[in-house]
Amino acid sequence: MRILLPVAAALALAACQADGGPSVEPCSACTLENGNNFAYTSDLAIGSVPLRAEADAVIRWDELTRTVQGKQIDPAVDLDEARLIAFRDLAPEDLEHALAHDDLAQADVSVYVTCTPTDASCALSDFGMFGNTIDIQQYFQEGYGTWLLALGKKGAPGADAMVFLEAVNDSAVSDAGIGNDTSRLDVEVDLDSLTPLAVYAGQPDMTVDWSGLTRDGIGDSLDHATLDELWVARFTETPEELASDVFSLEERAQLSWTLDISGYPSANLMDLQGVAAFPGVDSGGTWLLGLRCRTCTNPAPRFVTLLQGVD
Repeated sequence: MRILLPVAAALALAACQADGGPSVEPCSACTLENGNNFAYTSDLAIGSVPLRAEADAVIRWDELTRTVQGKQIDPAVDLDEARLIAFRDLAPEDLEHALAHDDLAQADVSVYVTCTPTDASCALSDFGMFGNTIDIQQYFQEGYGTWLLALGKKGAPGADAMVFLEAVNDSAVSDAGIGNDTSRLDVEVDLDSLTPLAVYAGQPDMTVDWSGLTRDGIGDSLDHATLDELWVARFTETPEELASDVFSLEERAQLSWTLDISGYPSANLMDLQGVAAFPGVDSGGTWLLGLRCRTCTNPAPRFVTLLQGVD
């Protein structure tokens, strides 16, 4: 699961002509292309804990201090929902791949229940649906399928920590703990190989059109119906520095703006919403433009490019 950002192409940020001017004419009606996109690769590894089948096992995560993306958390405060999901026909390695590529279908799920934890723990008997508890123990049987416990915030897609629960008939374990090493996400982001988008500096009245994009940064076919947010931000760090910690972009942005783009193939950046009106891209700092899917399992943006302000 790539929590995370992708890129691909081949051009330097500021290719210049002999007179020192930009080799690419800036645009005010800009068309995004696959070559403008970053490249994002990741490796998600989810650990497994054996538990006694059909027992009211307890899972604890009070010693969990960081998310799979590496952010520091208070497990008793920041993880207020546990989701227990059973997949009858997916092996753990297939599920890891599907989570990374948002390739899960409703038909893959045979059981989906949630628990509001107490003291960073839940017993199987605490899980239910729509406020009603369900006897999950009767389904927690050896060979039933792959059981995934995902921890996160209520109403938020994706997960901050995960573990596979393995029902074993002869296991004596009925109390398991989840730590920082239970799930691991390794991410590589390339913001150097893409073709940056040259735009007129200081001009907020500009449009971007993404209707021609066919691939996302993860390398999959782009589903335009999932795109629901346009994001623009300015940073003081270099692209290389930003690529080293892609999950902290929100916090590291010096200025940022967003716009709901659900169902739209293009947008005018004058419509961006932020603390102040969008002033246009300047010729200093690092500017990123991204297209996101806020409801996807994988939180990595589907598109990220560099905006190059040209005076």
